[in-house]
Amino acid sequence: MLLTGSAVLLTMWSVVVPIFEAPDEDQHWYYARYVHDHWQLPPYEPAFLEANQPPLYYSLIAPLASGTELPRVGGGCPNPESGFGPNCSLFDHSTSDFRRYRPVYAARFATALLSTVTVLFVYLAGYGATGSRSTGLLAAGLVALLPQFTFRGTNISNDAMIATSSAAATYFVIRLIRRGFAAKTALAASVCVATAFLSTGPSEKGQAFANAYREAFQVEADVHAALAYDGFRILAEALKRAQPQLT
Repeated sequence: MLLTGSAVLLTMWSVVVPIFEAPDEDQHWYYARYVHDHWQLPPYEPAFLEANQPPLYYSLIAPLASGTELPRVGGGCPNPESGFGPNCSLFDHSTSDFRRYRPVYAARFATALLSTVTVLFVYLAGYGATGSRSTGLLAAGLVALLPQFTFRGTNISNDAMIATSSAAATYFVIRLIRRGFAAKTALAASVCVATAFLSTGPSEKGQAFANAYREAFQVEADVHAALAYDGFRILAEALKRAQPQLT
């Protein structure tokens, strides 16, 4: 019942949100289109802002990324730098969008299916960790009804793939902990972790840190350096936000 409701909700989001109004959806679509048309990865240049991302997600939806019309840039935002506002749209849309942009919607539906699988693995992880179906349903329900998840999980973006891979990896790791080591389960967990790494790339800040670390110490940053960097950034941000209360 929960999976059915989640699938319906995700499908509704796929249809209701206008094409390309989600963050960077047009760039993700261009990536998939390039793979579909050229059978190779796009060049890393300004025309392909997401070209630094790993190819797994885009390769999965590439068969659906056939040629289609694309919405024109609209004039609904007089000052795009100020963010979204009432009656503000970045592209022109009409009631005929679904018929005109069928390949884009097909890719959205495939992404929504991935997100439904995420909800399933969250349920299995919660159930496996506690042995209680109620806990599994609570965990899956929280994810399925989280607005940010349902919004991002229905638009063309590799975020959905990383969510599915992470949820699956978590479930298989829990199985290893609760039931003991099993070769097949360990292999499944390894594949899911590898899939997660093949689904999304490092952030700009992460890349900047890696480059600065390499330049300063002439070695590559390891996981401990990255965790220390993130930890101090979180601490600095917390102190900055707490400063008015401290004074």
